[in-house]
Amino acid sequence: MLIAFRTANFRAIHEEQELLMTRAGAGQRSRLSTAEPVPSATGPVAAIYGANAAGKTTVLDALYLMRRMVRDSARWEARADLPVEPFALAAGAADEPFFAEVQFRLGASNFRYGFEALPARFAQEWLYETPLDQTRRTERRLFERVTTPDGRTDVRVSSQLRGRKQAIIDATRPNALFLSRAAQENFVALAGVYDWFRAGMGAGISDPTNQHHRIAHTQRLIGDSPEVREFIEAFLRSADLGVCGIDEDEVVDISVPEHFVRAVADVSEAVVRERATRLSPPRLFHRVGDAAPVALEWHQESAGTREMFALAGPVLEALTEGTLLAIDEIESSLHPLMIRNIVELFQSSVTNSQGAQLVYTTHDTTLMGDLGGLGHVLDRDQIWFVEKDVMGQIELTPLSDYHPRGDQNVERAYLQGRYGAVPISPTGLAVPTV
Repeated sequence: MLIAFRTANFRAIHEEQELLMTRAGAGQRSRLSTAEPVPSATGPVAAIYGANAAGKTTVLDALYLMRRMVRDSARWEARADLPVEPFALAAGAADEPFFAEVQFRLGASNFRYGFEALPARFAQEWLYETPLDQTRRTERRLFERVTTPDGRTDVRVSSQLRGRKQAIIDATRPNALFLSRAAQENFVALAGVYDWFRAGMGAGISDPTNQHHRIAHTQRLIGDSPEVREFIEAFLRSADLGVCGIDEDEVVDISVPEHFVRAVADVSEAVVRERATRLSPPRLFHRVGDAAPVALEWHQESAGTREMFALAGPVLEALTEGTLLAIDEIESSLHPLMIRNIVELFQSSVTNSQGAQLVYTTHDTTLMGDLGGLGHVLDRDQIWFVEKDVMGQIELTPLSDYHPRGDQNVERAYLQGRYGAVPISPTGLAVPTV
């Protein structure tokens, strides 16, 4: 479970910014309308608001760039540059490292892992653990790594990490993370931490541009078990889309040889198989009155129906496996009530018994309030604002920092600009004569 994410010097992020999932007052002062909210001091949802081009997506991209580096850096070429994107609007930022650090809960411990990355090397890397089953909860170092400009890498590993370590240290290149290399060498003592990045953070960012991948992922989950099919059919029916079922006849077409995908893409074997295998578009059954169901071709479905189907698989996977799901522009083609239904799945301990988390960006302000009297679906410590300052760098701020009154209309106050993170309407525009 993600507790906090900190990052600096990435795209529009210059100075360190922090996204916290911890609840104010340990979640005791909740205003949620959910009958049985998730009982945790670490929240299951964070909603990020901001104007267009304010940097909402950048926050998610920084998190998943960190995941990519942990997962894949040991497989990169020895002299390949790291995919860092430093802040471009300040002198000297190009010489500063990309900084990323996460705190997360795994088993009976909290972990703090991070690194600093320059184009040619990981300058620093660290992992600390805080056991939660002890009266005195003291953070202890598991390993620290430093790589000098001339490429010399020094890794100091705690004796608490048992196993063959020296060979892994010797094999850690300047442009590879020690954690990534340890996983490649099957170092069991760090397998759980690596797996949190590999699987615990979910498949990646869901956004409108990768809808076809999410559709294929949902189709594959449907083929795994009848229970998955039933959930996804119920998920679509709950949206009142007119869908009553999913056609079971799915054609699999091997469209690209796996060896070709492997040759041109630096991805895992699972991704190689996924990219090489193309599923034919799904066909959904619709019923009108008492007439027999009719299966429509995919191109005949509405944009909202397609997006709900594409989200169904990632949402189900996160809820059943207790992983993190990040959705960029969640309101794309979806009605606010549908977004509310998805958020409530994560907020409720009945549907979210595994500790899944949802982080999403949005412009939909209706979920800030009680949505016309239906009740609040977001707590005030779950609402975050992203805004660029006069220097063009991102500032990430929680609503709770503004200490709004209990009866304050947060949605109206936000649209009035009291919390920032809204576009400034230009005035005096002259429309040219055509």
